[in-house]
Amino acid sequence: LDELVTAKETQTIPYDDYMLVDGEDGLTKLSNKLKDRSILSIDLETTSLDTMIAEIVGISIAWAPGKSAYIPVGHLYGMCIKRDPLEKFIRPLLANPEIKKVGQNLNYDLMILRRLGYEVRGVYFDTMIASYLTSAEAEHNLDALSMKHLGHRTIRYEEVVGKGKNQKNFSEIM
Repeated sequence: LDELVTAKETQTIPYDDYMLVDGEDGLTKLSNKLKDRSILSIDLETTSLDTMIAEIVGISIAWAPGKSAYIPVGHLYGMCIKRDPLEKFIRPLLANPEIKKVGQNLNYDLMILRRLGYEVRGVYFDTMIASYLTSAEAEHNLDALSMKHLGHRTIRYEEVVGKGKNQKNFSEIM
């Protein structure tokens, strides 16, 4: 796909407003940024694709184009948010039906969150399901959808974790 798209057609989204939440102060700052939002995109990074055993490694939240945060919660190395401050922040956010939740393969994230005891209300839109319903024969992964609809090349998963025998679990990255 990369060979088919010229640099002129590719949109670059700046990462200047991406935030790594590295402590309780970061959660407070993020909470302030999300205060008046009516729609959020939520994505989990996990230890497995199996929803019955997957543990949350991190939570990504986006609230506007180019504005997002990553909350590390289960990385083996580096700073992770402690459980109590995370619970105080994330439970009301997920349970608030006034905040619409959007995601890619959102059903996967919802299964994990519900298994872990989180109530999620305000589920609004799943980009993967929408992609399938509008174009069943197309690719439905986030990389393909981002390129098709936004002209934006995402950071690929294997660029972060590696490939083959050198591939790491996302929990080992930080």
